[in-house]
Amino acid sequence: MKTKILALTVTLLSLLSCNNKETARQDTTIKEAEVHHSEDNSKNSLDWTGTYKGIIPCADCEGIEVEITLNDDNTFSSQSTYIGTKKAQKNVFTETGTFEWDEKGNTIKTVTSDKSNKKSYIVGEKKLIQLDSDNKEITGPLAENYILKQIEKK
Repeated sequence: MKTKILALTVTLLSLLSCNNKETARQDTTIKEAEVHHSEDNSKNSLDWTGTYKGIIPCADCEGIEVEITLNDDNTFSSQSTYIGTKKAQKNVFTETGTFEWDEKGNTIKTVTSDKSNKKSYIVGEKKLIQLDSDNKEITGPLAENYILKQIEKK
């Protein structure tokens, strides 16, 4: 009788042990899948909605004061003011439109409502870095001037 109970106990413990190993294997697989699908990037880990402001270089004026607001529905509005221009033309320009994230989730491309003006920015911690026309980061002595700082969160 004791032999039968001992055999039954060993069998049950073996089954439970196998079941626990399978459960642990499943938990590990689920965690690996979660890590793979939730890689951090600017889009999913930064508080990027809000207003950014800075003064970018200008060829024929003292600078262009740029203020851009990014909304969580992937729309934007911006205002560019040409500083120190003595031309009779309008020196304040307002644009609205949408923006798209790149596949890595770190860069946005704005597209104005009339599709005429596209600009790209790297989205960083409380900043936007304007890219050149080839979507590359601007380098050189004026590079710092192409960084817009977040002044307001939404």
